[in-house]
Formats: sequence, structure tokens, C-alpha cells
Amino acid sequence: MYKHDVIDGTDVDRCFTMEQVSKKNDVIRRLQADISHELRAADESMRRTRTEAEKQTAAEYKHSDGKLTKIQQELAQVRADYADVLTRHRDGEQALRKVGHTLLRTSTQKTPPKSTSANNSRCPKQSGKRPHRI
Repeated sequence: MYKHDVIDGTDVDRCFTMEQVSKKNDVIRRLQADISHELRAADESMRRTRTEAEKQTAAEYKHSDGKLTKIQQELAQVRADYADVLTRHRDGEQALRKVGHTLLRTSTQKTPPKSTSANNSRCPKQSGKRPHRI
């Protein structure tokens, strides 16, 4: 036998070890690919979630702006109605005052003054002096 035909134990161990390293490298590459795939999927999921949240927020703002506009219109209508009612009330009050003044003037002109003797019977006569304080 020739020297190069003889395979000693270290060469076999070395071959076996290289095979194991190669298999482990393949496992590492697959794991790295899986991790990379999961990271891309997570990034895509976060992007979709963010986009949906932004759309939801925009829709809520649009909805709230619509509500705000409607409430502002209702408020303007209520204020206009209030101003109208207030004006009518003031006009009616002024008309009643005019009627009251007219009635007051006509009643004072037509009726004679009341006698003071009836008033004196209910109230004691005062001397014009101030009452004494205790």
C-alpha cells in the first residue's frame, strides 16, 4: 500500500466534521431566511395596520367635522329663533305698556280721586315725627 492510499482516522474525522458544518450552515441559512421572511411580514403587517389606522382617523375626523358643521348650523338656527322670539316678546311688551299707559291715563281722567277717610281708618295717623327707636 501506498502512503496516499491509506486514509487515517483524522482525515475521516475531518470529512465528517466538514459535513456536519455544512449541514449546520444550511440550517443557519434556512433560519436566517425564515427570520428575514418573518421580519418582512411583520413590517408589512405594521404598514397595513398604520394605513388602516390613518384611514380610520381620517374618517373619524371627517365624521366629526360633519357633526360640528351640523351642530353649528343648529346653533345658528336656535340663535335666530331666540332673537325672533325676543323681538316679538319685546314688541308685545311695548304694546302692552302703551295699552297700559292709555288705560291708566283714561282711568285717572274719568274716576274721581278716592276719599282719604277710608285710608285713615286702616292706618294710624302719623304726626310727621319720626318714631322713637329703642
